[in-house]
Order: sequence, then structure tokens, then C-alpha cells
Amino acid sequence: MPLLGLPWLVKIGIVAGLVAGLYGGYQLWRYNVWKSGWNDALVAVEKQNEQARATATGVRTKLRECEDRKGTWNVSTGECDP
Repeated sequence: MPLLGLPWLVKIGIVAGLVAGLYGGYQLWRYNVWKSGWNDALVAVEKQNEQARATATGVRTKLRECEDRKGTWNVSTGECDP
């Protein structure tokens, strides 16, 4: 094996380089897995935001209709009392 004839300092450098390369590759893989999870979480939060926005818009519309009919909005039931 040609590495056996190299000085010990060179051998240590080669091993350190290999270890650093493997560690860097692992960290890159780990970051990409984390990033994909982060992106999935953002998509899920955006869906929840859209649902909450639609619900709030619907309730706001009902509230305005109640006010237009001169009714009283019942907070506990979420409905308009005449």
C-alpha cells in the first residue's frame, strides 16, 4: 500500500481530511433533512392560516349581517339574536 511509505504527519493529514469530509457530508445531509421538515411545517402553517382566515371572514360576515338587521350578536353561541 503506497500510504505506508508516507511520513506519519501526512498520514494524519489524510485521515483528518477524510474525517472532515465525512463529517461535512453528514452535516449537509442533516441540514437538508432539517430544511425539508422546516418547509413542510411552513406549508402546514399556511394551510392553517388559510382555514383560520376563511373562518374569521365567515364570522365577520355573519356579524355584519346581524348588525345590519339591528340584531344582537350572542358571543357565547356565535349567532345573531333578533
